Amino acid sequence: MQDKAKSVTGGQVVRRRPERYGGDGTTGTVPGMHPSEPSGQQPPWDTPPPGVPPKRAWIGWLVGACAVVLVLCCGGGGLLAYHHWSAGRSAAGSPSGSGAPHGSAAAGACRYRSDGHKPARAVSPPDPTSALPTTAVLTTNRGTITIRLAADKAPCTVRSLASLAKQKFYDGSPCHRLTTRALWVLQCGDPSGTGSGGPGYTVPDENLPTGATHPYPRGTVAMANTGSPGSGGSQFFICYQDDTIPPSYAVLGTVTGGLSVVDKVAAAGVDGPNGDGEPKLPVTITTFTTR
Repeated sequence: MQDKAKSVTGGQVVRRRPERYGGDGTTGTVPGMHPSEPSGQQPPWDTPPPGVPPKRAWIGWLVGACAVVLVLCCGGGGLLAYHHWSAGRSAAGSPSGSGAPHGSAAAGACRYRSDGHKPARAVSPPDPTSALPTTAVLTTNRGTITIRLAADKAPCTVRSLASLAKQKFYDGSPCHRLTTRALWVLQCGDPSGTGSGGPGYTVPDENLPTGATHPYPRGTVAMANTGSPGSGGSQFFICYQDDTIPPSYAVLGTVTGGLSVVDKVAAAGVDGPNGDGEPKLPVTITTFTTR
């Protein structure tokens, strides 16, 4: 689904976006919307921020709350996102700049740029000229999942995945997030298990299903991101039902075997409110290989 979309309704995949009080320019956060903002610092609902009259603060809070509801219900950008925000986002949490998305692969060259964050595990950047695999195999504690990689349509993404797999970046990592309401995905790819971890670099956007009637059908495997263009990293999600979300997540492949493993995990439910959280049936990637 801001990668932890690094995240899609009922959950992040912008659930953690900072919000603003309207009209006065004073910033504040909605509890649970951004991990870097302790909920204890959030002013009570009936308490205005310093220097703001109570009535004005209430109106600002109401506007901010409505914005959150719209994001959660309508699938605003960054739904399957990482929890941290890249330097390319404005203070209000929206993408900065204009024109072609930063990090796009329009020219056909794979450019992997630092995301400014310490990697969850030390890895080297991918070789943009390396051979392209066509298959990925995830061996988990719940069974094996086989993926046909879209090497022809997403070469930069597939090269990054193969490089991380070769360096054992994914081995021993959990699938940290399951969503079971409005969005149906299992999200994996962060060795830290926090949903904020990545490889320390970004992957350009490719193979976005723009214009597709069903952009993310059951079995699709796509990259999570921070909500900004060209901000994918190592986290990915597997759709176990058809998902109708914005075509903002690079499709890297399709599950060809073992989707029943994800179905089993989904059937066990989520350890969290609103159908979004850690799966009750823990899933760990023991090995991740490509060929």
